[in-house]
Amino acid sequence: MSTVDKNNYPFVNQPAGPAVYYFPSQGIPMGNTKVDATSGDEALARALQAAEQNVAVPVAQIPAQPREGCKWSFWRRGGYNRLDAENGNRCCYKDDGRPLGDLNSFMKGLAFGTIAPIFSLLCTHGFETSKLTRLGSLFGNANFFLALALFAARIVGFFAFVPLIISFILLFIAKRSFWWFMSVYAKRDESEKMKVVSEVGSCKHFALGLVASLLFCFLGAAIALIAGRRYLKARHGVFIGLGINFVISSLFFFHGFAVMIAGLSLIQITTVHFRRAISSAQGGVSHC
Repeated sequence: MSTVDKNNYPFVNQPAGPAVYYFPSQGIPMGNTKVDATSGDEALARALQAAEQNVAVPVAQIPAQPREGCKWSFWRRGGYNRLDAENGNRCCYKDDGRPLGDLNSFMKGLAFGTIAPIFSLLCTHGFETSKLTRLGSLFGNANFFLALALFAARIVGFFAFVPLIISFILLFIAKRSFWWFMSVYAKRDESEKMKVVSEVGSCKHFALGLVASLLFCFLGAAIALIAGRRYLKARHGVFIGLGINFVISSLFFFHGFAVMIAGLSLIQITTVHFRRAISSAQGGVSHC
């Protein structure tokens, strides 16, 4: 067996180093690349890198444009997300400039929707009404068909599912409309928002007010209102508990549909009022 002349091949005595790999990011023109035979794999990698850098016209790097616009999302509260690279995903409801309205507007729309279902939707959405008037009309229609389903269930039985389905559809639309409203409300000028002097409170205040009015009805509500009069969330919980109490009570009366409408209306009026108040007190926090 012939021996290797180390003088002619000095790299034989070189200590084994880590392997060097080079993967070009773009195509390299075909051609002869001169590589020093004594430099091994590292020299080959460096030569390939130099050849790539000498490509005449490099590929232009096109900056990625931020994606903007709305995309429907069923699970996200409010339904729409803005795809914005700067601000991340956030709600992006288009503000059409329609007046927000106040609590009286909502209550008028709620009463109109309860007394004149369907016709009220045509009027409030056909005329130049405020956002809260339209929202109240949606909730009023939903309340009417839910109470009608309760009444029909005791008269015709199984066929009560028709108004029940209509009510659920209207409640779904109304709730999403309310999320859209709160998103717009958070971005409006301070002059259009509620003036709040009370503290926001915490979830503990809300839970205590809810339990007190739910378990002890009017007596518990009175005590909770006195104890938590400084906190918005405490009063919110009190009226929500009363509304739930009315709805549960309506199930045990033959003509309980009127009590159900009263309970649902109280819950909805309370939610609209205190959600707006809490958003104003927190400096325009979006609820979408």
